[in-house]
Amino acid sequence: MNLVRKLSKITIISCVTVGLGALINAGGLASSAHAEAKPKVYFSMGFVGNNWMTEAQNMITALADSDEYRKKIDFEIQSAGGNAQQQIQQIAGMVQAGARAVIIYPINEAALRQVISRGCKAGVDFFVINGSDGTCAHSIKIDGVSLGRDRMEWMAKELNGKGDVVVLTGIPGTTFSDETQRGVQEALEKNPGINVIATLNGEWSQQATRVRMQELLGTKSWDDIDGVVAAEACYTIYQMQIEAGRKPEQLVPCAAQDENGFRLAMLPKGTTEQSFGMRGFSTDSMIWVIPMSLKFTVDQIEGRGVEKTQIFKAGVVDNDTVKFCNTGSTDELQAGCNVFPAGLVPNDWQAGFWHPDLPQLDFQAVTTGKVAG
Repeated sequence: MNLVRKLSKITIISCVTVGLGALINAGGLASSAHAEAKPKVYFSMGFVGNNWMTEAQNMITALADSDEYRKKIDFEIQSAGGNAQQQIQQIAGMVQAGARAVIIYPINEAALRQVISRGCKAGVDFFVINGSDGTCAHSIKIDGVSLGRDRMEWMAKELNGKGDVVVLTGIPGTTFSDETQRGVQEALEKNPGINVIATLNGEWSQQATRVRMQELLGTKSWDDIDGVVAAEACYTIYQMQIEAGRKPEQLVPCAAQDENGFRLAMLPKGTTEQSFGMRGFSTDSMIWVIPMSLKFTVDQIEGRGVEKTQIFKAGVVDNDTVKFCNTGSTDELQAGCNVFPAGLVPNDWQAGFWHPDLPQLDFQAVTTGKVAG
């Protein structure tokens, strides 16, 4: 547990004979204003544009603007638009602007190490999502290895240890995607009866998944596929089978993240128009790690010890635990609901956003960026 060192600034005022009193008074006012200034906290977003980042931005914005946090910190978000060099420049600017702490969702974590190191030496606390151990920054990690391993192990069990599967990755070369695929490979080594007939670059995207699957189905049919293990987009896998005229009992099992349309398809047939009892293993996308990082940041600023590295494992929803929400209220979420009406959110919307340690971040917070009340 790392305790925060309390830092204090000493302002030295050079005084001359003429106007000495005025200078002392001005210095006193400046010191008073500084003492009352809220610490600056920044969120550096590597990119924007997909549902995950939109929901994450809404949630951290809602938390920062809540009554509890608004009086404690001055919060600002900047996006690098997918450009690693721009993210480096923005972080350097945050340090120069007097940041007390910076939360980072990196494009390329290795590329940021130098600017983070300089910032640490300047007294800035950094919290990096899926950062590396052993750096000066705090690391808030999603356990990607166990995520991939659990998905493939579920599939092997679902297929009784034998079958032909398609694997869809995230974005190869990114830390989290590579870790997830390592977990998939570990499970495959323990289940030799599972044969991967294709590994496709799904890019954590419904659109990319559709394109890659269409290319694959140019040479194979759904009858050649016994299951799909994906980083994202089981909703698209479900949709493409329905479009191909397959009956509910013909839908292949799928393991991926928590798109709302996927979880609706997993509900017992007849629950909604989209529900067919599709066999599925849906891991929470853990959007809550972004606002949780802000919680840890404030804990650090206020002198409460925060672990240097924290690793979280994704929650899982399967056909036994999928539960329909009517409104997404805090009470419903606390009672375990985890999928939402199709009329409230898009089918590719990430449903596994909620965490009991941040109960105020309910459906309203994740969709509007505002906390109720």
